[in-house]
Amino acid sequence: MIVRVIRRFACLLCLPLLLGCGGDPETMAGAAHLPINPNISLRRAFADSGLFKKVVWENYVDGNGNQVVRAAAEYEMSRLNGQCPETKPGGEKAARVFLIVPFIVHKEDGSARVVSVEVKSYTGQGYYESYAAGPSLIDGVYGKKANVPCAFLFVPNYLKEQ
Repeated sequence: MIVRVIRRFACLLCLPLLLGCGGDPETMAGAAHLPINPNISLRRAFADSGLFKKVVWENYVDGNGNQVVRAAAEYEMSRLNGQCPETKPGGEKAARVFLIVPFIVHKEDGSARVVSVEVKSYTGQGYYESYAAGPSLIDGVYGKKANVPCAFLFVPNYLKEQ
């Protein structure tokens, strides 16, 4: 009886591994690296950049069976302000700006590749505009430079009217 309970408990503990959930996202991000700098983990690059107020890591297996770790990083607005004009016709300055980047992580060697780069700029009321961005923002993380395009730091006026 006790052996059967222990076996079932062990099976429940192993279930996430069998499903390929990959474990703790912080650990995955700490072990994965991009080819542009294999000596710095994804987690270390985001943490040491000084660009972000907070970074949340998530992981999942995508529809193709790839292990993905996703960074949702809130920019420190003081690092973004000053690089762009304070006003823009048809838009208002964003209250919060996030960088969203999923990475496919190769289990064999820990290397990762960027799936997409997205910037979400929020109004104070929680409405947002999503912008597709390029790999230069990842270069900015590694280079500790807030090279977010000025257009991404504004949200359209129609969002504040909702």
